[in-house]
Amino acid sequence: MPTLQVSRGEFGGLRVATLFCAFAVMLLLWQVYVFRAGELLEAGARAGRPARVAPYTHLVMLAGVVCTAASFDLVVSRPTGTTPVGWLLLIMGDPALFVIGRVLFTLLISVLVPWRRMLCLPLPLLTLPWAGRWPPLLVTTIVALGLTSHILIPGATRETTPGLRMRQPDG
Repeated sequence: MPTLQVSRGEFGGLRVATLFCAFAVMLLLWQVYVFRAGELLEAGARAGRPARVAPYTHLVMLAGVVCTAASFDLVVSRPTGTTPVGWLLLIMGDPALFVIGRVLFTLLISVLVPWRRMLCLPLPLLTLPWAGRWPPLLVTTIVALGLTSHILIPGATRETTPGLRMRQPDG
């Protein structure tokens, strides 16, 4: 666990900053997950969509979360220096796997894909040619910014408002 890595090692500012960045990424993954989830399930049930396949998408999301947590253990243990290729795959690929699982969930339940939000998915991946020379903390920050843009970019009118604001009831 990343918190154990911080408590066992040198209590430096970069390690604490990495821990906060890891915490922010996990909060952003949670926000991506809960975005319209109840609304989508209700709409899918009314429309007779096969909700029995939705749990399989949760396995994809769970794999993304577990592997993201494993990558944070690495990053907190060594937040500086260059980022090895294997770490890049974990740091950038696992949150992308989670988002892909969430998009599949939306697609299976409502046949609606949030395309505007999907455009944010490859943004952190565009930095891959240079990210190997960057410190792991910077790569994790880029992933956090990509997830933030995924949440804040407004979607279609059927979607909730961007960010953490509550959706207003239809009047």
